[in-house]
Amino acid sequence: MKIFRSFRFLIFVGLAFSGLNLVACSGLSGLLPASLPKMATFEGETFTVEYPEEWNYTSDSLLGMEIVLFSTQPLSSVDVFETDPNTLVKEGVPLVMIITMPKELAGDLVDDPQALYDEVVGDDEENVTVLEQGETTIGGAQGYQLVLKGYDEDLDRDIGGYIVVGQREDDGQVVLFMAITSRDNVDQDLRIFEHMHKTFTLKTSTSE
Repeated sequence: MKIFRSFRFLIFVGLAFSGLNLVACSGLSGLLPASLPKMATFEGETFTVEYPEEWNYTSDSLLGMEIVLFSTQPLSSVDVFETDPNTLVKEGVPLVMIITMPKELAGDLVDDPQALYDEVVGDDEENVTVLEQGETTIGGAQGYQLVLKGYDEDLDRDIGGYIVVGQREDDGQVVLFMAITSRDNVDQDLRIFEHMHKTFTLKTSTSE
């Protein structure tokens, strides 16, 4: 089994957007407020990133991967592998998962950006608004970005998702940035996700 496919988070993002009502919009610039909360800087083994100072985080490493979760909810070390995004989104809690890993553990999505879109949106594209889609960079790595928004009738609230997959050219290091929210102010959280994306920096490779 590919390591990437073992993460329920990305699969859940796709499930969360299935069957949602279409929301008319004109991209991130037309949705998001100008202000951001006060930011702090997280420094891990392989990357740094800014995140809201009042948020919590936890991190772990496994098989050459570094995995970090950020959320408004208190987190513990077990949350890296045990957190159920389905529960958090029902509670209106934003969640960001960032993973760095060697190329051989990442599966096919870096090589085939369309697979990212198919994995998340699938056959429900008429029910999902794509705010941003296409090539991007993350921490110096070339990548692909997908930002989504929809309305969930069961939750009676909007859901926002922000996903970036990137790969650094020199050593093949792969970055997965995955975030979802169903808080009252989804637009604000999408802007926070965007800021985290833009401030993410991969540390210099030590490989020879």
